[in-house]
Amino acid sequence: MERNDEGRRGQGVDRHGINVAEALGIALGLPGVEQTVYSRDRIGLKVRGKGFAYLNMDGWVSIKTTAAERAALAAADPQVFTPVGNVGRFGWVVVRLGGVTHDRFTELITEAWRLTAPKRMIAASGK
Repeated sequence: MERNDEGRRGQGVDRHGINVAEALGIALGLPGVEQTVYSRDRIGLKVRGKGFAYLNMDGWVSIKTTAAERAALAAADPQVFTPVGNVGRFGWVVVRLGGVTHDRFTELITEAWRLTAPKRMIAASGK
C-alpha cells in the first residue's frame, strides 16, 4: 500500500494531496451535511437526505458534478479524476484524494453541495 509523507497508509499518496479524515472534515463543515453509512467502507454525504458525495476509506470520493465539469476534470487530469455514470442531469466523478489539494477539494465538494442543497440554504450560507 502507498504511503504519504506522514507515513499514513491508504490515506493519500503525496504531500500535495489530502487524506480521508481531512476530506470528511471539509465536507462536514458545509451547512446541513449529514454523514451516513453507505457500505462497510464508504460514507455517504447528504444534505436534506440527498446524496452529493460518497467517500471511500481507500482514499477516493465520488462527487456529484455537472456533466460538462466531469468531462473537463477528466480531460485535465485523468490520473486524479475518473468519470462515472450520469444520474439525471448530473455527472459523477471519482476523485483520488492523494491528487488534490485542500483548496481544490474544498472547491469540488462545495460545488457538489451547491448542486444538491436547497436554494434557501445556499443563500443563507453565503457559499
